[in-house]
Amino acid sequence: MDARRQARVDGMRDALRGFLEVAESLADDDWDQPTGCPGWSVRDVVAHVCGMEDVLTGGPEPEVEVPDDLPHVTSPISAYTERQVIALRSLSTEDLVKMLALAVDRRTQQLAGDLDAPAPWFLGGERRLIAGLGMRTFDIWVHEQDVRRAIGRLGHLDGPAPRACLDRMLRGLADALPERLQDASGTLDLRVTGAQQGSVVFDVHSGDVLDDGIHASVTMTLDFADFVPLVSGRQDAPDPARVAEVDGDPGLAARVLTSLTITP
Repeated sequence: MDARRQARVDGMRDALRGFLEVAESLADDDWDQPTGCPGWSVRDVVAHVCGMEDVLTGGPEPEVEVPDDLPHVTSPISAYTERQVIALRSLSTEDLVKMLALAVDRRTQQLAGDLDAPAPWFLGGERRLIAGLGMRTFDIWVHEQDVRRAIGRLGHLDGPAPRACLDRMLRGLADALPERLQDASGTLDLRVTGAQQGSVVFDVHSGDVLDDGIHASVTMTLDFADFVPLVSGRQDAPDPARVAEVDGDPGLAARVLTSLTITP
């Protein structure tokens, strides 16, 4: 297996392990804690990850109705993910963790098989197994961090999953910011420090990634632990103006600070 495919598999395995370990460690008082995901408690986040992994490893799509008055359900994809939460609401937390463990076991078996085989995907679709691993690693690991922040137990900031997620976040911002800053011009040197370290330099108008070492219009530095909830668009994210170190064009920097999100 080539290094890129191996990295995807390693990242997914690491994300599954980390999420299951946190779910298995939750105390009774942890389950009802609110998270940075609008409308979702810790229990809801666990149910979402469990339900999605169950479906994506061959389980049935839940047949439930999503109420049309939920303020955090604002799109077809959020309605789809809400179905997993509603469908599993009747399970005890013990049974929910058991179901998660079974889904993780099935996914682990998948990863040991044909990575190019067709596999279930969102909304009843299908795609090659290897093609979906990056997105699933990101979703699972970011939700692990949602749970960890909610219960005050930060961790799992190093390993294959967080490394893969940082790369995805940096690339995602280079793709997303030009659309949000359509009339902006200049270059951004975005640097992440702390438990994971990385950087990207790009043109904020075109999104073109540039060589390191250029004198960018704005240099912005964020700690990884702050960067994750900001880029994930979470309600419990810190104020970016407070945690970011910024040097350069203040007007462009202010606009970037309000646009550091890549999730729907």
